[in-house]
Amino acid sequence: MPIPAFIFGGVLAGVWHKNKFGKVVSIFVALGLFSLSFKGSVKIAKQIIVPNAESTREITTFIAEKAGKEPFNFALLSGNNYDSAYRYFFDLGNLPAEYSQVTQQLFVVCEGEEVCQPEGNPKWEIAVFDSAYDGKLKRVGQWQFYNYIQVIQFKPQEI
Repeated sequence: MPIPAFIFGGVLAGVWHKNKFGKVVSIFVALGLFSLSFKGSVKIAKQIIVPNAESTREITTFIAEKAGKEPFNFALLSGNNYDSAYRYFFDLGNLPAEYSQVTQQLFVVCEGEEVCQPEGNPKWEIAVFDSAYDGKLKRVGQWQFYNYIQVIQFKPQEI
């Protein structure tokens, strides 16, 4: 968006060349804009971006521990991410994530979902697990990471 910057710079240059008061005003306006820009840049630089590779690896390791060396199914609910990063770390660590068969447990990771409601979700990984047990599932665990990511574990209900 260079056009607004050029227009604003032209206006400041015009004010600068008017008189001494114009120079003072131009300096204060330029310093004010610079400080606002710098403050915003520092805030962005300090912000921890989640999910990242480190948080993804941590969550896949956590899921593997909770799975207890038993195979598990995995689903990701996210508005702006795909499950390939999680699957990469599952495969890298030879973790028992199962992609083609229904197992006895499902882990759902919700990223940024204000209300994480996987029950009845039409996503393929969740729907297949749900239908394999005729909708008779129970939450056996729910954990929060970084105030942004939730991990939920499901198992079939015992009858």
